[in-house]
Amino acid sequence: MPRTVILICFLQMICVRLTAETSVEEDYWSREDLFDKQYPMITSNITLHFRQNVTGNHSGCYLWDSSRELADYLERSCLKNNWIRGKNVLELGAGLGCAGVATACLGGNVTLTDLPEMLPYMQDSINRNIDNIEKTAGKIRAEILYWTDKKKIRSMSRYDVILLSDVIYDEDYAVHPLISLLVRLSHENTTLLICQERWLKETRRDAVWQKFVHHASKCFKFSELRAKGRFVKDPGDVWLLEGKVLKIV
Repeated sequence: MPRTVILICFLQMICVRLTAETSVEEDYWSREDLFDKQYPMITSNITLHFRQNVTGNHSGCYLWDSSRELADYLERSCLKNNWIRGKNVLELGAGLGCAGVATACLGGNVTLTDLPEMLPYMQDSINRNIDNIEKTAGKIRAEILYWTDKKKIRSMSRYDVILLSDVIYDEDYAVHPLISLLVRLSHENTTLLICQERWLKETRRDAVWQKFVHHASKCFKFSELRAKGRFVKDPGDVWLLEGKVLKIV
């Protein structure tokens, strides 16, 4: 077979593959089990949009109430004095990134982080809300982060604010590895904001939460905040904590 014919066949194969991959990606984001969820920022008169996957295998595909309650707290805390503007903010286990996107709309410089399979969702959330973010001079980006990736973590800067919502449920990762990560990425004035839904029927999750708070209290001083309860039946359905650094390692 002439070389020219072989080359043409090879190029055709590449074109077919690229077309198929593009088609799969387009089909994925147009699936019926992916649908819009909104978060209205009442104090800013902004509505944020997120693409939720109700059948996804990863819990981060869902817009959890705790993330919206955390976003609501951030909004309310900035009413009289926008303390977020210009701050470097990290969201761990961001999922769809509701709290982080809302923070960027308050003028924060936000980094959303999660596992590789969540990167398309985080980036999609950024794309859907980028106009509102840019109007407030906020900045936002998405990155992959494994909480046990010591090489990556050593290369990261320390942050002014670290956000966590509904990420404390797996003892293997959400106790000592997470606490080590928080200490490494905090400076002496860092603020932690943690919102966790109370799983009344999930005693194991409750035990992991209590263990996290117990051990993390050796490095951070926690104060309990009160959620407004816009997205849960009772404000007591979520834990909302602020953490201040006790010591830096």
